[in-house]
Amino acid sequence: MKKSTLVLAASLLTGITHVAHAQPAPLNYSQVRLLAKQDLEAEKYEAAEKDALQMIALADSPDEAEWARMILGQSFYLRKMYEPARAEWNKLLTANPAGTEATVTHLLLARSYSADGNFAKAIPHYEAGIAGFDKDAEEDEADKPQKKVEPETLGTSTILSLGLANAYYHTEQYELAQKQLEKVTKLTEGVPILHMIALTRTSEIDFSELRLKQAVAGFDKIVTLKEDAPSLKQYAKLQSERASSWLRNNGEGTHGIQMRVNLENSAQDKKMNSAIQALIDTLVDGAIVGALEE
Repeated sequence: MKKSTLVLAASLLTGITHVAHAQPAPLNYSQVRLLAKQDLEAEKYEAAEKDALQMIALADSPDEAEWARMILGQSFYLRKMYEPARAEWNKLLTANPAGTEATVTHLLLARSYSADGNFAKAIPHYEAGIAGFDKDAEEDEADKPQKKVEPETLGTSTILSLGLANAYYHTEQYELAQKQLEKVTKLTEGVPILHMIALTRTSEIDFSELRLKQAVAGFDKIVTLKEDAPSLKQYAKLQSERASSWLRNNGEGTHGIQMRVNLENSAQDKKMNSAIQALIDTLVDGAIVGALEE
């Protein structure tokens, strides 16, 4: 009995030793990349940061290292840590300004500057990012924007043009903003909420520049659109009444007097900024998570 007990104890000890010495196989780059995707989707951003650092250590090529650093910046951005995020993305542009992911990097930087209200710094990155996407679209006919589509399938450059127009608007570059908004307005006729946002910004610019008849027409059109957006419609109705009153009392134009209506930094303006930022975030975040699946 004593001997068999000793044998059993020895066997158990041997098994425990084997278990204790057994180490899990280290993850490779692809496995950690998938883990990063899962953590981003689960909103585990601190875990995604650790995944990205591990990806950097495991990267065997410049492309793999670029993607890892992009994810690292993303893990900061999604926690509203904009400066650390930009530090990582700027490293990518400094190291390889014409790299394969430069277009996406510009867009990441653009939206991070827009997110904390630094529209002037966002503009060159929006411009570079849109130029990159437009170039890709020329090479791929299937990627051209279509008219009557759902928001999630709109041409990428269309939504980004809305972001660029918003940045121009907030830096009072109204002519440039109008050019972008004209394109967006035409391409979003089948997507009422985006059409309303673009038309609202256009009408605000007309009002700011005292093109009052155009402003009234634009605001009035927003009110009649078939879209459940009571707050935006109420705002448009109010601005139409203000512009109409100004038109009755002063007539069209400035009459040589330097006048401008400032509609920025109002509660409605902040809602507009948030709506545009949310569209761009959805677009870019989806592109990143989608790429991690490849």
